[in-house]
Amino acid sequence: MEIGEDREQHQTVAGRILRNFGFLTVGKLLGDVLTFLMFVTLSRVYGQEGIGEYSFAMALTSFLMILADYGFTDLSIKHMSRYRERMLEYYSEVLTLRIFLVLIAMLVLYAVAELLVLSERAWQVLILVGVFQILFSVLEGVGSIFIASEKMFFKGVIEFSAKGLSALICILVVSLKGGLAESLVVLPVLTVLHIIVAHIILSARFGRIKIGLTYHRAREILRESTSYASFVFLSQLATRIDVVLIGFMMGAAAAGVYNVAYRVIFLLLFLPYFGAMSILPLASRLFKDSKFDLEILYHNSLNLAVLVGMPIAFGVWLIAPEFITTVFGNEFESSAGLLRMLAVILLFSCLNSLIGVFLTASDRQQVRTRCQWISALVNMVANLALIPLLGLTGAAFAAILSEVLLTALLVTNLYGDFGVPRIGYRAIVAITGVLAFCVPMELLKVHELYILIPVSILVYVGVLLLFRDIRHVEGTMLLTMVRKANKQLA
Repeated sequence: MEIGEDREQHQTVAGRILRNFGFLTVGKLLGDVLTFLMFVTLSRVYGQEGIGEYSFAMALTSFLMILADYGFTDLSIKHMSRYRERMLEYYSEVLTLRIFLVLIAMLVLYAVAELLVLSERAWQVLILVGVFQILFSVLEGVGSIFIASEKMFFKGVIEFSAKGLSALICILVVSLKGGLAESLVVLPVLTVLHIIVAHIILSARFGRIKIGLTYHRAREILRESTSYASFVFLSQLATRIDVVLIGFMMGAAAAGVYNVAYRVIFLLLFLPYFGAMSILPLASRLFKDSKFDLEILYHNSLNLAVLVGMPIAFGVWLIAPEFITTVFGNEFESSAGLLRMLAVILLFSCLNSLIGVFLTASDRQQVRTRCQWISALVNMVANLALIPLLGLTGAAFAAILSEVLLTALLVTNLYGDFGVPRIGYRAIVAITGVLAFCVPMELLKVHELYILIPVSILVYVGVLLLFRDIRHVEGTMLLTMVRKANKQLA
């Protein structure tokens, strides 16, 4: 009886995680698909130079987004999920600090734009993209309270609406023959409107927000969030420094070619990111309540990451040439080889995003940040050394090296708590499934995307279902999620 109850409890927990992940994933996926369509439209209309200016601005101003957030989002999720009785009070305190930091970030943005030697259009793009990213950090902060309270449906809807509407209106402006800068104006404008709407929803569900906090409390929050801000900064450094350095060293056109490949990877990184966000509230509570259940969650999460991450990485490798030329056009044909190289990042991102969450939940964010420091330093040194020697290929090598190193460092630091990740069996199953769709498609020279993608997915899922352990564990988790979703709809 106890064994049955224990199994039911784990299935309930798994179902809750997958349901929350589903809400976050659907919202972000729909929003990111429309944003990706906007990126494709800008690439086709404004060419390598125009998309290079946009990519350079996004990469450079992403660091101002970190300044405006200062690690508050992840820290807030951890605290508010543990102490729900003072959730609104904590959020109000953090919002007060956000407003102050947003103003500082805006001033820094203007100063940077004035210091750089840019064309008039590039200057306008930098300002518009920078303002958008700074404001979007505030919108992400609103989402933290929905994630912490596990009301992730609202987070998903806000994510989809903000990104989706902005992208659609931007595409409309482009189709009406608007310039690059005119098209990007909609991004900050729509973000402001969504911040207002999100706070209306938040106030209706949780109560009135009161701006203000004491100097002592502000210093306390800032001190605690510093390690989180450092971690996010280093993560961003590892993922954006290549585009920034390419822009400075090789020009906007080269940055555009590289970012076309990286943008595809970035589109798919929502999977590990939101998988981590879905697990963080539960992992944070289990650290306080049950270390045994936390260890089970750790190994089960990594198993699922392998089963999901490996086919996606190899699937991107398989479709890269056809996808690039079909979506972006022959002008970006050289991006296909880069995309095949960068596909490796997807698997390791699935692993290190989830592993890192368990360090955060275990109050060891400083350890996670230290790992990120090492990875970011290696990434920067490798970029500086390899870009002059190998060009865009060198930047791709640097990105892969830093991601693999980060995964190894995180696993090493959790070894004493949870041991070696027990992913061997799932890795064998995943490799079997990958070979089942990759080898035939390559031998048959199938290049049509409408055949490649659905057939590969069906073959991979079919192979997984041949293994009884997969049917009983991951299959049961998915069925639990579906049943609970049906109950909620009923």
